[in-house]
Amino acid sequence: MVSINKILKPFKIQINRTASLLNEQRYNANLIERLSNFYFNFYNESESLNNGILGIVFSKNRAMQLHALLSSYFYYTKSFVPLNVIYTYSNEKYRQGYLILKNELKQFPVTFIEESDFAGQLKDLIKENEHSRLFFMTDDGVFLDHYDLLDCLQFNPFKNIFSLRLGADFDFCYSHNRSQTIPSFSCLEVDEKRFNTWKWSDMRESPDWSYPLSVDATVFLKREIEILLEHISFKSPNSLESQMQLYRQLFMNRTGICYSKTKYVNVPCNLVQSEYANNSTGTFSADELLDRFMKGQRIDWRKLDKLKPRNAQAARYSFTNE
Repeated sequence: MVSINKILKPFKIQINRTASLLNEQRYNANLIERLSNFYFNFYNESESLNNGILGIVFSKNRAMQLHALLSSYFYYTKSFVPLNVIYTYSNEKYRQGYLILKNELKQFPVTFIEESDFAGQLKDLIKENEHSRLFFMTDDGVFLDHYDLLDCLQFNPFKNIFSLRLGADFDFCYSHNRSQTIPSFSCLEVDEKRFNTWKWSDMRESPDWSYPLSVDATVFLKREIEILLEHISFKSPNSLESQMQLYRQLFMNRTGICYSKTKYVNVPCNLVQSEYANNSTGTFSADELLDRFMKGQRIDWRKLDKLKPRNAQAARYSFTNE
């Protein structure tokens, strides 16, 4: 216990010897040792942290919404990186939707990986990739505004967590269905660009602003997530994010970095999983969107351009025939 606390002290994390925490300590000790040793070995070697960015998207039964995400990503993102889409489907009709999508977006650098073993495929993809940074996205996300993805490389991921899903206009938590306090930001100027900074641990009453381990457009150190995934059990994107929260405290004392304007939001108009009862507007079922997609309609994601996040999340899609 003492030796682990010495390792964790620079990160303002300490484990107390209480009966309720002893079992947790036994479960987490190996991960804490490995992560902490890793931090000490590489903490100041920022040159080794900027070897590219790995982008991974999760999708199930949402060819229509995935089309909007990918289209808006490549439109709004300066210095975009190739994306890897791990996707699955419930039946042949949904599979056909993905085949159409692949053909439509074949001019873009997207690798589609049909899911057979979600956890194993995700771990292998991350392990086999040589990039130093990593971000996830989910298929009900969409981009709202222009930005440069390479901006994230200006910040040391051991000290900072860069988020595209947060901005000074993100004052409503959709998952909790309530308003939330925005941090009292410090402003940081880098290469004539202004960024907002805050401490995740200072915002515990604001759900989104105290949630550093999001699988939605948050940039991490790839090696760090690779180690973390070896110590959790998950079978889907939802259980992945849930299990990652077991190690949230290791990230809470870092600084959050975001733009003034939110760049990416989820538009939760339906549910395609039964593990978690997430909030959704219920405006379009997955079946209805697939029917529209097969008829040639596409979400007019440009109509969401520069909306406030709260309005974009609750928006009712409009469609265009492409």
